[in-house]
Amino acid sequence: MRKRSIALRGARKFACRYDMFHFHVSIGLAIYLARRIFSVSPLPFFLIYLNAPCIKSTKLVRRNSFCRFFMLETIIDLIRHGEPAGGRRYRGHGVDDPLTEKGWLQMWTAVGEHKSWQHIVTSPLLRCREFAHALGERHSIPVTVEPRFKEVGFGEWEGLSHDAVKIDRIDAYRAFLRDPVGCRPQGAEPLDDFVRRVSSAYDETLSRHQGRHYLIVAHAGVIRAMIAKTVHASPSGLYRIKVSNGGITRIRHSAEGGVLELLNGKLAD
Repeated sequence: MRKRSIALRGARKFACRYDMFHFHVSIGLAIYLARRIFSVSPLPFFLIYLNAPCIKSTKLVRRNSFCRFFMLETIIDLIRHGEPAGGRRYRGHGVDDPLTEKGWLQMWTAVGEHKSWQHIVTSPLLRCREFAHALGERHSIPVTVEPRFKEVGFGEWEGLSHDAVKIDRIDAYRAFLRDPVGCRPQGAEPLDDFVRRVSSAYDETLSRHQGRHYLIVAHAGVIRAMIAKTVHASPSGLYRIKVSNGGITRIRHSAEGGVLELLNGKLAD
């Protein structure tokens, strides 16, 4: 048993030294390239090197830690689904309409020939999921379905046209516009709960794909919640953000946090 324990300790020390050796080599190469090839300051790499003894060796080989050390950026593109069948109505997660031909065209036009994403994450609802899988298949990009990216629930307004609500429920409609947090439609998902649901999924997705460029296919409400999280806006202001069918939003994350770069745009290669 004693020999086995000694052997295990020796193996761990070897593994640590092995990781540190590769770390030293990588830093040395980075400093050389910075000074001789790219003519930029090697100071950031010296700072990383000086702080290395404070970092556990097991974290050196983890991609997320590597991204934090070198401040690699994460680019998140968001696209709202195109026009769904059934006309303009309150369509939360209780109504699962597919896209119309116009809706498909809106989305394909928005992405163009862009194919630099390393992963696609989508809402489970048809108006998002079908396009996400079609795009992934076209460019051989893996697709993940994230249930927490489904649209907010509208309760008894689900499936009703906007005009019907404005005419038949005018008082409730006006109250909703004034206070979308406190005056929800009966049976609707609380807005604070919705924002927490989307935020938790967004944080996990960001952590999982740190340092990468990926696409989220989702809904107006979901995209509004992500924008509000990025710019530190309160849920009461969500419905003051216009998100168009097929519109592209881009958020860029670095060591300093997220920055909203694009809203309702299109991509072109």
